[in-house]
Amino acid sequence: MRSKLSSTIALSALSFALSLSISSFTIRSASADVGLPVNQVTQALQRVRVPLLIPERLPFSGEDKIYWQTTVEPKGYSIAFVYEPDCKGTYCYLGSFSAEQGGNIERGSNGELVEGVTLAKGKKAQYRLFRGAYHTAFLSWKERGVLYKVTIKNGSKEQVIQIANSAINGGFRR
Repeated sequence: MRSKLSSTIALSALSFALSLSISSFTIRSASADVGLPVNQVTQALQRVRVPLLIPERLPFSGEDKIYWQTTVEPKGYSIAFVYEPDCKGTYCYLGSFSAEQGGNIERGSNGELVEGVTLAKGKKAQYRLFRGAYHTAFLSWKERGVLYKVTIKNGSKEQVIQIANSAINGGFRR
């Protein structure tokens, strides 16, 4: 029991110590797509140990600014897209792109729409729509032993597919 508790405390301390980087990019309201500053995001994720995919284009419009936050974790990374620079909750969260070494595609639960889709370069993925307080769109696929996932709050199947295809077509950054 003591060993489990020590491991849990050590993992919590490690998770707390990992980096969180916050940056922003401007969206032009008339634009249907937003270019993510890939070089800046790659730099923020330089300590990542899994194959790095980063979407180049995001299908968001109508906002003056969207901020991106990167998190490096022991088995992967995430890039969150938020409306406020210090976002810590769901009210300002727009979506994310993440990677987890050895992760598994989640099964759908009751009330979820689940279907298989084909992405760029013939990659097979699972699309899920969770209908709760928010209609959250999820897209997951595995490549090189890594689970990649796109999540958009109040998003559509088309949006998550566009983000995934943008990352796949951009290729691995390292």
